[in-house]
Amino acid sequence: MLKKLQFSVLTCLTLAIGTAGILGQSSDTLQAKIKTEISRRGTGEKIVIKLKTGDKIEGRITQILDHSFDVTYTKTKRLTTVLYTDVSEARKPGWSRGKKIAVGVGIAVVVTALVVGTAANKGLGNICPLGCGPF
Repeated sequence: MLKKLQFSVLTCLTLAIGTAGILGQSSDTLQAKIKTEISRRGTGEKIVIKLKTGDKIEGRITQILDHSFDVTYTKTKRLTTVLYTDVSEARKPGWSRGKKIAVGVGIAVVVTALVVGTAANKGLGNICPLGCGPF
């Protein structure tokens, strides 16, 4: 019981410390990160922008300015200007590297479980991988 309580307290503290850094970011810090991300991508690159209003913009970066950048929507080819202060997140489209690795590991685990389960149900026949002999 004491170990469960210690684990719970430790988990809560870890989460509190981890989220304090995220929630405590000033708008200037967030704006600088967004500006760096947009500049790093450069013009012509695909990007997904989440605005603080909850809207999402998918398109290509057309122009990068000091206080804003232009994005051309992928579907409508319409140009829009986005202020850095209006952006809550900027990322490239598609799955992140972590998601791709997690899916690959998940598939490997399922395939391994199927192979082991099939071998356990049908037996190995005359083959004994451990060098089994007559007992």
